[in-house]
Amino acid sequence: MTNIDRARRILESMTNRWGKPATARDAAQALANAGLLAPEPQIIRTREELAGLGPDTLVQPLRNEQGEWPRAISAESLQWSMRRLNCTFLPAVVIVTGDRVRAAQQALKEEADG
Repeated sequence: MTNIDRARRILESMTNRWGKPATARDAAQALANAGLLAPEPQIIRTREELAGLGPDTLVQPLRNEQGEWPRAISAESLQWSMRRLNCTFLPAVVIVTGDRVRAAQQALKEEADG
């Protein structure tokens, strides 16, 4: 089932207590609760905030000294790089949460398994 199908099912099932369609606010909240809306950007400014992320979470660090964007990296790998190189690659922004990374991996596995 696609996310479009999931969203359609949620929206079609929503009515208020008088049997009328739900408000746009309620519909948006239901879609957010189902994980079908993109989250607000989450800026990671400290090592503690970085450590609080799931290890599979993908983050985009700052541009390097040459003004180039480094590749997106897992939170776990960024923490390792910061310890190993004794550098701070912060702030960074969360691109994809670990839950979404694992869901994408599962979808690929299911596709490969046919």
